[in-house]
Amino acid sequence: MMKDPLYPKDLIEKNWDEIAKELFDEDPETYWWKLEKEDEKGFVWKDKRLGINWRASNGYIVALHEVSTPQQATDFAKKNRIRLFEDGGLYYKGVAELYIRCIGTPPREELLNDNDLYRIVTNSGITASIGYCSMLFQRLVASPEAEINPSIPDPKTLTTLVINGVQHEEIPGISELALYHFRKIFKGLRFQFWRLPDYHLAPGIDESPEPEDAPELSNVEDAENPEVISFYNRATESDPISGFLYFYRILEFCFDEVLADKIESWRKDASIGPNELKKKFRNLISDKEDRWALREVLGQFVDQADLDSAHHGGLISDATADALRDCIYARRNSIAHGRLGSNWETLYPFGFSSGDSGAQDRLWYDLMKKLTEKSLQKWIFIH
Repeated sequence: MMKDPLYPKDLIEKNWDEIAKELFDEDPETYWWKLEKEDEKGFVWKDKRLGINWRASNGYIVALHEVSTPQQATDFAKKNRIRLFEDGGLYYKGVAELYIRCIGTPPREELLNDNDLYRIVTNSGITASIGYCSMLFQRLVASPEAEINPSIPDPKTLTTLVINGVQHEEIPGISELALYHFRKIFKGLRFQFWRLPDYHLAPGIDESPEPEDAPELSNVEDAENPEVISFYNRATESDPISGFLYFYRILEFCFDEVLADKIESWRKDASIGPNELKKKFRNLISDKEDRWALREVLGQFVDQADLDSAHHGGLISDATADALRDCIYARRNSIAHGRLGSNWETLYPFGFSSGDSGAQDRLWYDLMKKLTEKSLQKWIFIH
């Protein structure tokens, strides 16, 4: 039997509790949003999960209630200036909400206010939190997607990353910065970005062996180029061979920094005449700029303990920065360019390895992870 159609005028006499229960099947006892009556034509929508308020007319509420398909969600979002993301997210009034897998989160009924969320705030004031999704996310993102993908569970059980105070074009980089910090701080949880439409393809994630983390607010550093951190995050999700390349890309990103610093120091040095300056540039080019820059980057933070450890593990023949540079550069070329008949050994990202090669791959992975963490601290994070 079809229900009678709902009209905006039907909400004039209804209060918040009635709307929450009848239209959105929401329990007011565990709400993360609330409607406060403003006049007979509408309410003020107060959203604790998103941290913002907005005017919601009776027509707005009825229309949101009636959204069930992706096209209806798109139409509603466009009319109300909400941006929807294909991967599973939305952006509204300076706030981004993105689907993120989180293993280890307490049950929804235990999360009642901001203090129950896992939160970070950067030095510049950008805040991010991980918890269960907002009602807006449920109605415009999760429920419509579940209509065409039955593997998606009850939208109320989905976890999201909410970022406040971010521009639309900053979302990809800031979300990676947030993921990095959440993984570093809350080691008792597991986090992973994944496309909501591909929910059924997501790999299993083991629970963390670390003790369960209590929700808290942590202060963290901003990043000069937060998008670079995406390489680090993907490396930690990858096999040792692929991870090596991701880590190398972070070192490579720093090449321009050391190159610019070196050129500037040459130009400021009054003892270097025009001819000598040209000679230095020629030598730099002949030595291959990237090999030179890699050596300069390593020279900024590699210590003797790093070199001794690499030498002891059989990764380099001599415990020197030059030897480390040569081996890193050669390994990078073997992964990226190695093929039969080339000058480089071919390294493969096997899912299963036997013998010493697998152990060597993991040692290289651990070393590169340590080196890139140092480079992030020196050139990417803002202290």
